[in-house]
Amino acid sequence: MARNDCRVYVALQYSQEISYHELHEVEQELIVVLQDTLIACGAVHLDFWGYGDSLQFDFSMERFEKEALKEMAQEIAGLLPADVSGRLVGVDKALRRLGVFNLTPGEARGSILNIADIPLDGLFPPRSPHARPN
Repeated sequence: MARNDCRVYVALQYSQEISYHELHEVEQELIVVLQDTLIACGAVHLDFWGYGDSLQFDFSMERFEKEALKEMAQEIAGLLPADVSGRLVGVDKALRRLGVFNLTPGEARGSILNIADIPLDGLFPPRSPHARPN
């Protein structure tokens, strides 16, 4: 039985003001402080990958808790150097709740949505009985 009920995805974008040489140095330092902070906050299964002008990572948390997710977003925002911004999305395993945050140096803004209450009627047009499957 899986013990982690929340998965968190983070995408950080580097400003074009950061040179390629600086970017590598900023990224290495950022990964070290992020790992230490996230582990101290209860994150497990951390996975980092870079794409040149961005750094992405994901991790699991034992439970989807509104305050814990907000605190995690604020902790990450507090570690961001100038010219780095991003987004954090956390979702519970049953796809009932979703946390979405914009991250800038020192500030995390976002909200928690209860997506289980969103009616699916009307979001997708009805399929024609003659439509071919994709």
